[in-house]
Amino acid sequence: MSTTVRKRLPQIVAVSSLIAHALFVSGVAAAEAQSSDCLTSTEGPSVSASPSEEETSRSTRVVMPSVGEGGDEATVHWNHAVGDDVTKGEPLLEVSTDKVMMEIESPATGVLIEICIDDGRTADTGETLAVIGPPGSTPPTAE
Repeated sequence: MSTTVRKRLPQIVAVSSLIAHALFVSGVAAAEAQSSDCLTSTEGPSVSASPSEEETSRSTRVVMPSVGEGGDEATVHWNHAVGDDVTKGEPLLEVSTDKVMMEIESPATGVLIEICIDDGRTADTGETLAVIGPPGSTPPTAE
């Protein structure tokens, strides 16, 4: 190795580390953007005796729960389609692993306006599975 390269080796390593970090961060951002194709700016419903107009206009995210011993991911099987009216507490979908099968109930009454994880695909714990809009809402149209 030449003397010049030896002298500059710490600088080369530092620059290489910065480039690797930048590539990692941009990869993470791309993965987050890809997984957030679903409406993620939604909020859960507030608990109130008589909901205000603002509360009834919110969308509700359906989030993948922990499946326990089966791991951090499960296969999704839908009981409803986009545009269906759903009632709080009714079975919305089933998730299964090789050890566990469980129903996920609708967390709100309204319209299933978006399915984020297609039937037969796997979802990770905490991932948004679907979005339920307020009663009477319509699913967004494909562009």
